[in-house]
Amino acid sequence: MGLADDPVAIVDMLSSALLLESPGQLLVREMCTRRGGSRIDLAAIGSALRGFEIKSSRDDLRRLPAQVEAYGAVFDELTLVAPPRHVDEAASWLPAWWGLMIVRAEGDATEWRRPMRNPEQDPAALARLLWHDELSRALGAHAATPRRAARLDLARELVGALGSDDVRRVVVAALSARGAWRAAA
Repeated sequence: MGLADDPVAIVDMLSSALLLESPGQLLVREMCTRRGGSRIDLAAIGSALRGFEIKSSRDDLRRLPAQVEAYGAVFDELTLVAPPRHVDEAASWLPAWWGLMIVRAEGDATEWRRPMRNPEQDPAALARLLWHDELSRALGAHAATPRRAARLDLARELVGALGSDDVRRVVVAALSARGAWRAAA
């Protein structure tokens, strides 16, 4: 089995490269982007929120349109990592700002298209990445006295109190500081 056939090996290869590039960033495998409804294969959280969706040679691209929408709501940059057989079809589905990396069975990976800054990021979707206690802390530190409310209400309040860039900055800081990624939200 070659690299293009093994999604775990692709994640391992990407993780090593990302940590060499920026040792201080946090890497999260299978990060939820919609309260469990969508999981991106690898998220790199540092000065930016970068996502990597992996398609092995055994995968098909049926879920890609829904993933493009879900991940595009929250990540600063996105890259699809796929074998050569998926490149043409994937390129037709992906917005121009998505990156595309080709992995080959022999074990090499090449950047076919560099990712660009996401123009479609949704501050409300970003705020919903935070857990209840993270939202309460963010509101207390940046906007208002935290109150007891449902998580989604707190997320709406945070978006209403801060501009898009500030929401992004607060979310990236909270995700970077998060200790137990698999804990109940």
